[in-house]
Amino acid sequence: MLSLVLGAGADPRVVQAVDNQGCTAVWLAASHGNTETVLALVNECHADVKTANKDGITPILIAACNGHTTTVRALVNECGADANTANEEGVTPISVAARQGHTETVRVLVQACGADPKAADMYGVSPVMAAADNGHTETVRVLVQACGADPKAADMYGFTSVYAAASGGYTDTVRALVLEFGADPKAADDDWRDSRLDRCEIRPH
Repeated sequence: MLSLVLGAGADPRVVQAVDNQGCTAVWLAASHGNTETVLALVNECHADVKTANKDGITPILIAACNGHTTTVRALVNECGADANTANEEGVTPISVAARQGHTETVRVLVQACGADPKAADMYGVSPVMAAADNGHTETVRVLVQACGADPKAADMYGFTSVYAAASGGYTDTVRALVLEFGADPKAADDDWRDSRLDRCEIRPH
């Protein structure tokens, strides 16, 4: 694809051509973590790093989702991508990285790219909750300790990160949230709280 684009003399019709999912060449390069190709497409071919595919996913969102930290950093710091760009549901790069447990990508997004560690989606789900919901304890720690995220934040329904972790039986994540960061286990939904926290064998001190 890159040789085709370069051979076309950076013709914008080729550079911005899409596949049947609406993905451009730079989108595909970003999705695979091919940083050198991303930079060539942007710097030599003037590719647009802000073009989303049919699902509203931009190159930086897919790179963050796949944990391609170097590519994420390049997209923001060298290609003009926005670290806080969101899809139509308000999901940001840091949220997708946190949900997948890509701890280093989360750290770089905040510390090197200016991403907001507290940015919640349209349902009020924060990066911490996204990480907790999948039991990514180290990602939760980095978000709270190194990035300043709030471990006690709740979504629009009042569910917290503790609730999210407890409902999945992620014991270590619940322990970290309650015992290390002071999150309130009683902030979980009443119908689920007792059985789920019992399952995680955690008691507040």
